[in-house]
Amino acid sequence: MLKRGDRRNRNKQAANANNSAEKRDHSEKADAQVATPEPPALEARCCGKSPQDQDDQTEHHRNERNLVKLTAGLLFVGGITFLVLVAHAFIFYWTDETQRASQRAFVAVRDITFFAVGPTISGSDIAYKIGTLWENSGNTETHDLQIGGTLLQVPVGSHPIPPLWSPSGDSSSYVLLPKATLPNFSLQIPGVEINKIRNGNLWIYIFGFAKYTDAFQKRHLTLGCFRLYASQVDYTKAGATGVGGLQCGEYNCADEECLRYKSGAFAVPNLTKLLVYIE
Repeated sequence: MLKRGDRRNRNKQAANANNSAEKRDHSEKADAQVATPEPPALEARCCGKSPQDQDDQTEHHRNERNLVKLTAGLLFVGGITFLVLVAHAFIFYWTDETQRASQRAFVAVRDITFFAVGPTISGSDIAYKIGTLWENSGNTETHDLQIGGTLLQVPVGSHPIPPLWSPSGDSSSYVLLPKATLPNFSLQIPGVEINKIRNGNLWIYIFGFAKYTDAFQKRHLTLGCFRLYASQVDYTKAGATGVGGLQCGEYNCADEECLRYKSGAFAVPNLTKLLVYIE
């Protein structure tokens, strides 16, 4: 049997052992809590983005919006600049074309020339030379000017009116200054033929053409057509005057207007080579 003192010691040792075990349990739990704390990042992932991440994302979106606005602004300014440049180019082109049109050479028939050249070989009546007088009414000179003409005698009332014609002329080239004139004598006609015109028994048509290059290196073509008329005088006598030309309803044109005679209902095959000059 144990003595009372021994039982006290035994109970005291057991109590101390229990206290030591409880302390160890508490210490281990505390160490476990200290050693494995919940990471803030995990809490952030579970519960939402951190304020710093939210600020970074907001700044990123703001930069994207600013970039879009800047790009749109640049595109708008670029579009306006392009339109302004196109408008200026059109204005410059239109102004340049207008200035060229106002300054270029323009050659056309100014008058019908008519003068006596003396008696014919076959008789004592007077003969006349009839032709066209060309004028450069523009403000610059011509280059490579070639002119020609043709006279056609047809019965009164013959068709077509005016008759079909073929251009003829020399191969000489001229420089015609502004406001200067150049005659082209087509044919010599006896006075008795002029009297037939006067009496209404004969029609005489005079045709002319001028092709040239202006100072701006652009090609041009002018056609002219006239039917002669005569005053009531005797053209077999010296001093007779009064012959002129009535403008025809056809073959009076310039440049693109003349291309109507290349094809279609108004085509004149004999003029094709002449019309190719301005194509």
